[in-house]
Amino acid sequence: MKYALLIALLGFSAISAFADNLLSDTFNSCYTKALNIDKISQIECLDVEYEYQDKRLNQNYKKLMQSLTTSEKTRLKKAQRQWLQYRDANLDFYANYSGFVDKNLLSSFKLTQETAKRANELEFILNYAKSNDD
Repeated sequence: MKYALLIALLGFSAISAFADNLLSDTFNSCYTKALNIDKISQIECLDVEYEYQDKRLNQNYKKLMQSLTTSEKTRLKKAQRQWLQYRDANLDFYANYSGFVDKNLLSSFKLTQETAKRANELEFILNYAKSNDD
């Protein structure tokens, strides 16, 4: 029992550490408070952050698509479909790996984290393209 509790605490600490650099300040504040409340509060913080990151991803994807040639659009669509397949397969692993104490919380975090990473990646491409136009 003590071992499982230790693993859970280390996992939650790891979530906080990964989130600090990738996810929003609003999420970091919410999650820090939720750690002292309960798992439901933590998942609620993740749900709000996921919605925010998913919106960013979709906005960046649409903006990027508008700036591409026809062949580049085809490549981006293919890359996006493959990224979604990877994300879903990776989440399936997290949701079903028996080594994780709290699969739901970790899966929710990974979905949010992967979405934020992809949103940042597309934003980087947009900003890089803009900087080369100058």
